[in-house]
Order: sequence, then structure tokens, then C-alpha cells
Amino acid sequence: MKQFSKGVFVLAVLFLSVTVMAKSKRYEVAFPSAVQAGGMQVKEGTYQVEVEGNTATFYQGTKEIGKVPVRTEEVGKKIEVTRVDVSGDRLLSIELGGTKTKLLNME
Repeated sequence: MKQFSKGVFVLAVLFLSVTVMAKSKRYEVAFPSAVQAGGMQVKEGTYQVEVEGNTATFYQGTKEIGKVPVRTEEVGKKIEVTRVDVSGDRLLSIELGGTKTKLLNME
């Protein structure tokens, strides 16, 4: 009976871990030049961005580069390709390809 309880507990923990990981989807974003996003400088290159609540986290490979507060906005139709909107060297928004989500206020 004790082993059965341990087995059920282990399965429950694994299920919850997989569920949490499945919610965190990363989107690839490329910057042709350095940009200012929030209080951080993002160098030229390709990154992955993960959105959780009102925070966008930037990664390069598995390394976390930084977090930026964002506001999400749902657009009318599905965005085909991820796009960034930059003014000067300031990142204004990111449209996430394959979704209807646009990230704003990256100050």
C-alpha cells in the first residue's frame, strides 16, 4: 500500500511538471541591431521570448538574458510571422507569430 501511494505521488508530480512546462512556449525573435527593451540592452542576434503574465523573459539558448514588463494585446486575426517594431534603438512591440498576441509597453 505504501509503494502504491508513492507511485501515485510520483505520477502526480510528473503530470504537474509536464503541465507547467507545456504552458511556457518560447517564440523566436531576431534583432538586426541592438535595442533597448525595458531597462536592458538586447544585442543584435536571435533570441527566444517567453511570456508569463505581464513579463517577457528573453533567452539566448538556455541562458536567461533578462525580463521586461509587458502588456499583452489580442489582435483581430492570427499573426503569421513574428515581427518586432522598433523606433530608433527602442523596442516598442513584438507580434508573436502563430498567435493573436502582441506585446506592448516594453519600457
